[in-house]
Amino acid sequence: MTDRAAKKLQEGLQHMEEAEKHLKTGFFKWRPDYDSAAASFQNAGLAFKLAKQYEKAYAAYERLADAHYKLGARFHAAKAYEEAGNACRELNDYNKALAYYDRASDIYMENGTPDTAVLCLERAGKMTEMVNAEWSISLYMKAAEICQNEDDSRFRQAAELVGKASRLQLQNNKLSDAINTIGHECQLYSQSDGGGESIPRLTCGLVLVHLHIGDPVSAEQAIHSACDYADIFDGSEEQDALMRLVEAFNEEDQEKVDLVINTPMFKFMDNVYAKLARSLRVPGYSSSKQPRQSAPGIIKATNNDPSTQEARVTNQEAAVKDISNKMNARMNSAPNIGGTGQNMEVPSTQHKFIGDEDDDDLC
Repeated sequence: MTDRAAKKLQEGLQHMEEAEKHLKTGFFKWRPDYDSAAASFQNAGLAFKLAKQYEKAYAAYERLADAHYKLGARFHAAKAYEEAGNACRELNDYNKALAYYDRASDIYMENGTPDTAVLCLERAGKMTEMVNAEWSISLYMKAAEICQNEDDSRFRQAAELVGKASRLQLQNNKLSDAINTIGHECQLYSQSDGGGESIPRLTCGLVLVHLHIGDPVSAEQAIHSACDYADIFDGSEEQDALMRLVEAFNEEDQEKVDLVINTPMFKFMDNVYAKLARSLRVPGYSSSKQPRQSAPGIIKATNNDPSTQEARVTNQEAAVKDISNKMNARMNSAPNIGGTGQNMEVPSTQHKFIGDEDDDDLC
């Protein structure tokens, strides 16, 4: 621990002692001084954070939240619980951190500030996406429920939060849960101003999920239901493409499926839906192909391995020798037309360089 950290730690401990004194009661002090105690807890929490003593920091902020709550300062109490959650996050204690964030959102709702409650839950959900997807999904859904229960103008924000939850479910292969969540997202968009424009995109994703599960009947039903959510979907390019996709899937024709999937409409979807499209396979389809067989007696060199090259040369020499033997056999069996009565001999397949010949041969 550095000198500065040690100094801040000592400073924080002194503030905690002061806060405890403010909370004590006696003969001449009948009620705790929560106001003065809250100020001391605030200073202690900040000092502990600077000293990186996060366990002491979240304990101080928890006491601070309790003091503010008893004073009736709900908003400040919720902020203190958020600070306690942040300190737990530094300790990688996400379970305790989420408990503080959840408590903070409830107090924000008591205070009549739902926007801040939603923001608190959304931040917590984003923080835990890579840690525990289930936690993030529940936080996003709770935030969406708050928006949905406020007024009609918040339906779009609720739909966006539900969309974050559905994409997390797809990323974690929870396809059955994602079907219900995407359906809820479509419903929220249909109730928001201008939200019908998102229905075709979501219907494409929903149909892909149904087909991945192997349920083309539900996929076709989702296409027909989309017309009830948005009039613009009826007769649209998306509807036509999805009907062709379901038809190709029912026919178990992978080539037709690929033709539909490779259109820009599916390629430029959200990343999680684009992956679903690329990986869609009809029942019984196998992407494995038999390797091409090389011609017998020929070794194909695929690298610069000396053993492979040596085998190739040996194989080629054997092939040439075989051809030479066949030619000699044909010449020996041919009729003798003139000459000395001896069969002609095929020249050797091994060539000599100039200067290697014997003198007799030159004569």
